[in-house]
Amino acid sequence: MTDIFISYAKKGHSQAELLAHELQAKGFSAWYDTSLVAGDSFRNVIMSKLAQAKAAIVIWDQNSVKSDWVCSEANRARERRILIPVRAKDVSSQDIPPPFDCLHTELVSNGTAIEVALAKLGVLPMPSSLQLPADFADTRAVAVLPFDNLSSDPGEGYFVDGLTEDIITALAYWRWFPVVARNSTFVYKGKPKNAKEIGRELGAAYLVEGSARRSEDQFRITVQLIETATGHHLFAERYNRAMADVFLVQEEIAERIVASIEPEIHRAETRRAARKHPSDLGAWDHALKALSLQERMTPACHEKAREHLKLALDLDPASARAWSLLSLCHYHEGILGWVTPRGDALRASLEAAEQAIACDDREWLAQGLWGMGRMWTERDFSSALDGTERAVTLNPSAPLARHLLACVLEFSGRPAEALPHLEAILRLDPRYRFRSLAIADQSLCHLLLGNFDEAILLADKAVRAQPGNVRARQRLVAALNLRGQSDNARAAAVELSRLQATLDVAYIDDTYPFLLPHERDLFLGALRASGLLQT
Repeated sequence: MTDIFISYAKKGHSQAELLAHELQAKGFSAWYDTSLVAGDSFRNVIMSKLAQAKAAIVIWDQNSVKSDWVCSEANRARERRILIPVRAKDVSSQDIPPPFDCLHTELVSNGTAIEVALAKLGVLPMPSSLQLPADFADTRAVAVLPFDNLSSDPGEGYFVDGLTEDIITALAYWRWFPVVARNSTFVYKGKPKNAKEIGRELGAAYLVEGSARRSEDQFRITVQLIETATGHHLFAERYNRAMADVFLVQEEIAERIVASIEPEIHRAETRRAARKHPSDLGAWDHALKALSLQERMTPACHEKAREHLKLALDLDPASARAWSLLSLCHYHEGILGWVTPRGDALRASLEAAEQAIACDDREWLAQGLWGMGRMWTERDFSSALDGTERAVTLNPSAPLARHLLACVLEFSGRPAEALPHLEAILRLDPRYRFRSLAIADQSLCHLLLGNFDEAILLADKAVRAQPGNVRARQRLVAALNLRGQSDNARAAAVELSRLQATLDVAYIDDTYPFLLPHERDLFLGALRASGLLQT
């Protein structure tokens, strides 16, 4: 999602472009139509971008003051109280059309005043941690090249450029690797691409490139992830959308692309770290190894992951990412009952999340895990919702952010609201790292809604995806009993007992923080029916 929308008349394109590049160079996320072509087909895109923006800068010049379209955009922005009017040197307040002539208007060249106005609207530049460091070997930066428009209609370059910008913005939200700014990558638009040369010129370890082609009533988008040092393709995918809705879901497409690319970058970086001698590993390398170990979802791997994260924090005590992954480690160990006492692990997760936020309050994973920690340790559902919603706002394309929000809704007596988020996770990333846990949460939501057949199917699917997932097995036993399939429930309970020898009421109360007493009683009763719960 772009923070700043820039409105201008077509003949003022160069002025809008200069302003956008100046804002982007300072770390702001700014959007303007980079290939405006006459016609109504782009109206929905423009209106969508304006509706999502946190600020709208309207450039008044000799042409825009006569433009009904610019006046319409200015009026929409004024109604939302996000309007920042600026003017060219040759325009006075008397030239500006009413009712905008009575508003204070700065010169478009007054960057300081524009930044002050943006700050009043809560629009701030991305922190310097996202800017590209100088050392190529250590940055492991990502650059998104302008996608190619392979359609016969050059006007559709408007959509293709917008898609590229959305991908850059969505990747930057991850904040786990630097992303080269748009004004640096768009100089390669329409030029032959040599991955190794571009990587050297931009200081990027990875390139994202792609194309879009219209075929009758379909739009086909292809994307590739390339390692610049070798020129090897690490990932390639196609996405097909109906022409009727492609403009409306441009941001959704970008988020899905990014949700697929981000794990591939981590896998490539993990392979690189594995080739290093242990004495040469840096904080980033240790964090990568920890994340890879966490994905295996076993107690032993989580223990090793914690060791790597402690080494990462010894090397870089201010690493918000390492603190966040340590929080995630403690969180899984607590809810899955891998350590005792469980409460200590959940409190350790909350404390690590607080440390991460102290290092960087825009670290989305830390905000989400802080919210989860407040729910698990304090039953503070209000703070839990605030933290997880903040995580989704900071990184809308992160499946884990949506997963944490869904968990809060699930235990807050709102399972029907949790389901769309869980479905979005698997749509964004079918290979989601914690896919089995997400499917198990879908199962619990359906169980709480009384859809026992669906709960059984999903719990069984989660178990098949990851046989060691005790949370999925707990829900399978409960759903089978609630459906009246007691024999199948007893068989499932035997399998669960082999993996989790101790299952008692204290465990349920620690790791199933139901807000509504009747939901807790329903779940406990369903487990007791198979003789599982110890007192």
